[in-house]
Order: sequence, then structure tokens, then C-alpha cells
Amino acid sequence: EGTRALARAGTPSAMAGSRRDDGATIPTLILRVIHRSFTAGLLYSGHLPPSQPVRSTHMTPNQGRPYFFCGIGGSGMLPLALILRAKGFQVEGSDRSLDQGRLGQKFKFLRDRGIALHPQDGSGITRPEQILVSSAAVEETVPDVQSAPRLDVPVMRRAELLAKLFNAAPQSIAVGGTSGKSTTTGMIGWILHHAGRHPT
Repeated sequence: EGTRALARAGTPSAMAGSRRDDGATIPTLILRVIHRSFTAGLLYSGHLPPSQPVRSTHMTPNQGRPYFFCGIGGSGMLPLALILRAKGFQVEGSDRSLDQGRLGQKFKFLRDRGIALHPQDGSGITRPEQILVSSAAVEETVPDVQSAPRLDVPVMRRAELLAKLFNAAPQSIAVGGTSGKSTTTGMIGWILHHAGRHPT
């Protein structure tokens, strides 16, 4: 029941009032402890309806489908991109800060891990095999978002991807609250790392 409650808490309606200065919607920080690999079938079913007409996302899973994160540098998006990349998925993304020449070290960190980065002008959305990951912080006017329906690219909400990653693992820990989430998450991660549990 606790896992289902967390999944509900991750929906856009539940997150409407939780924002940070950079526009990222982060009501909770999630620490994952994954002991088995998951497939795209666990990540790609029963999507939330997007706020604009796009191709239906109720479709046959495909392990090889690439993910494209619009706003990949956001504190709520970057960890999810890294988790998927570590699981062997092809991951690409764009970010307005990259276009503005800011936060260079962050984007070098992503590139060093095999994540391709594109200008946020729609040029990274090229084929219907891609899955566009978006969030409440990404406006509908962003070219990447506008390109998706034209190319028949399905859209997955960040909150849904987060819930699916969380629910896919046999053991999960959620950290929530008004303040202290990052500190508590770091402490739990440190403890699990030194205990040999290999947290995400």
C-alpha cells in the first residue's frame, strides 16, 4: 500500500504545489535499491495522458527504445536519465542551460557517461522510436515538445517514469518532507554503499 501511495503522490496533480526556484517539481527525493534488472516493459505501459495530442503510449514495449529527456539538466530529470543509462538504455537530451552555455561541468558529466546532448530546438527529436520524457517544468512551447506529435513520438511524464522506476524495484526507500531530504538521502546512500548494498 505504501508503494501505491507513493506512485499516486508522484502524479502531476499531487505535485502541483511543490516547486523549486529553477522550476523543477521535486516533492520527494527517491533513493533506489535495485537488485534485479528491469525491462522496458516495466517502464513503458499505462502512460499518463499528455496535455497535448500525441500518439498513444499504450504499445508493445521494446527494450531498445531510446529515451530523450527535455530539460535533462534539471535536478529531477538528470538522476532518472543516469539510471536508465546505467541500465543500458540509449539516452539523449536537451536543456536550455546547455544552449545558454551555463553549467558546463554538469553536461560534461553527462557526456562522459555516453549521453548525447542536443540544442533545445527540436533537432534531437528525429524518429518515432524515441520516447520523449518531459516534466511540469517544461513548457508546451519548447520545440522538442512541439516536435513529438509531428514525428509520432510518444511522451512520458517525468512523474510517471519516476513511479515506474520506483515500483519496478523489489526494495525501495522514499524520503520526503519540507526540508532535509537531500541530507537524509545522502546519509542513507552512504550507509548502504558502505554496507555493500549498491544503491542507485
